[in-house]
Amino acid sequence: MEESKFSFSEDEQSENKKDENVAKSKEEVKKDAQGLFASISKFLNELLDFRDDTDRNATIEAIKKTYRLRALLLGYWCVLYL
Repeated sequence: MEESKFSFSEDEQSENKKDENVAKSKEEVKKDAQGLFASISKFLNELLDFRDDTDRNATIEAIKKTYRLRALLLGYWCVLYL
């Protein structure tokens, strides 16, 4: 094959391979990023979801007792200072 300054077939093939490799690399990075996001999302959901780990009725009772105590203390404070 005679080489001339207008013969770009080898260069074009080499650029096409590079472009294909870049496209594959971009897809792999995109998939890795999506997997990372999914993993982080799952981890945070499991970390912050404490509904299964708590006793709902005991929590409600504890909150009620706290408010009763605060109301009682507020009542004493009102009687003493007013």
